[in-house]
Amino acid sequence: ALLVRDLPSLLDIVRQHSHLASSLPVMLLELCQQAALFQFAPDSIVIQGDTGTLIKDLANTNPETLQLYYQLSLHAIDDIAKAPSPLLAIEMWLLRLLHFDLASQTAIA
Repeated sequence: ALLVRDLPSLLDIVRQHSHLASSLPVMLLELCQQAALFQFAPDSIVIQGDTGTLIKDLANTNPETLQLYYQLSLHAIDDIAKAPSPLLAIEMWLLRLLHFDLASQTAIA
């Protein structure tokens, strides 16, 4: 849902699994690291299963987008501790992921 910029689906997923919401930035952070590694040294990691599919999908994005997702995810981890609720921080993180990615694509076009 993130790669196709489907905010309603992303919000539904987060709200349905709100007990896991605070771990989502950590998961995306790890996936971005693996995808970046796969982009530059594909033989250096073993990818398989659903996680492998996610890594390959992320690796098909440009390196700048991966770096942006990584940095925004790092920032979200701190925001979760400071926000009035973890869900609020996660929803803002998703908005940032989509907004800044769209803004960068608009600038390129």
